[in-house]
Amino acid sequence: MGIGLFFMGLMVWTSVAWLKKQLSAESIYTHRWLLRAWIASIPLGYLATECGWIVREVGRQPWVIYGLLRTRDAASTLPASVVAVSLVTFVVIYISLFILFLIFAVRILQKGPDLTLMPPS
Repeated sequence: MGIGLFFMGLMVWTSVAWLKKQLSAESIYTHRWLLRAWIASIPLGYLATECGWIVREVGRQPWVIYGLLRTRDAASTLPASVVAVSLVTFVVIYISLFILFLIFAVRILQKGPDLTLMPPS
């Protein structure tokens, strides 16, 4: 929820600056804290998704405990090796995606913005 509130605050802050016509190419650099906030918000969407998933999964356990279903009946009968392969697969996929994100982010940051383009009218 905190991340969602941060995003809403960032949206309001950006909207106010935009309505005051302070986000032009010439004056955007005067809003260093706004730009830093946007950079800091890059990983927050991923973090919010993962935290939401954890809350959802942890929230399932009380229903098992309070008599609707016993824990032993809800536990998986999969062998540990199958669970380990699944976990390793997810870890490899997430690490690969993170590395690809870093590669593309570095390329974009090294290239920088094209300041020769005219803004849309």
